[in-house]
Amino acid sequence: MLSPRIAVPIHWGTLHPIGMKRFMSRQLVEPPRKFAREAARRAPDVEVRILEPGESLRLGADQAG
Repeated sequence: MLSPRIAVPIHWGTLHPIGMKRFMSRQLVEPPRKFAREAARRAPDVEVRILEPGESLRLGADQAG
C-alpha cells in the first residue's frame, strides 16, 4: 500500500531464549527470508534488503522515500 522502493525487515534473530539459539536456528533466520519471498510475490517492484542483526543501511537522498 505504501509502495516503497526498499523494504528492510527488522527485529528478527535478536530475541531468543538464552541457550536456545542452537535449537532455534531456523526460526531465527527464516522470518526475513519469508518476508522477502512474500514481498517478491505481492510487490515485485520493491527491493527487500535483509540486514544481519547490528548491520546498518545508509540511504542516499535519491533512495529515500
